[in-house]
Amino acid sequence: MPCRRRCPTSLALRPYRQRTFGKDAAGKLTEAGSLETGKSADFIVMDRDVLRMADQGNADEVADTQVLETWFQGKIVYVRAANEP
Repeated sequence: MPCRRRCPTSLALRPYRQRTFGKDAAGKLTEAGSLETGKSADFIVMDRDVLRMADQGNADEVADTQVLETWFQGKIVYVRAANEP
């Protein structure tokens, strides 16, 4: 029998977001892994809120999400051009 319980997507993804690509295993969570003063500030800006989309039952649209910007160590390293597909 399939499970019928649901939890918000943000809660389901919390362990993955907190691990941030193995930074916890490498002892790097004091340097990166969240947006806080003194940390690396590595993040992306997307054109839509994928967590809200999934929680509202629109998970099938997540694949159409575009990354608009990529920030690494507090500096912008990628900006999506307006004419990019």
